[in-house]
Amino acid sequence: MKAESKVTLKSAISRNPEIIHSVMDDEIVMMSVDQGLFFGIDKIGTHIWNLLETPIIVEELIEKLVAHYTVEREVCEIDTLLFLNDMLLKKVIMVEEAH
Repeated sequence: MKAESKVTLKSAISRNPEIIHSVMDDEIVMMSVDQGLFFGIDKIGTHIWNLLETPIIVEELIEKLVAHYTVEREVCEIDTLLFLNDMLLKKVIMVEEAH
């Protein structure tokens, strides 16, 4: 993964297999052994994490979220891309541009 990598609608994303995670009260708590940091994500973030069990294109992920939640597609795209780019910065997910 390049340092300038960024999550876009065309990105194929997946969980970083080095992240340890556990479910606590319907939310996910994660730990990065490399960074020595803990992360917590809310219920929607947990839903996204569960959808990342297998690699997925961000556009497909957003389709699933729009079908599940009452949200406008544009709002979902903006919020999801912000969340995913934050997760990428924290090295919780991995990204590869689809070819």
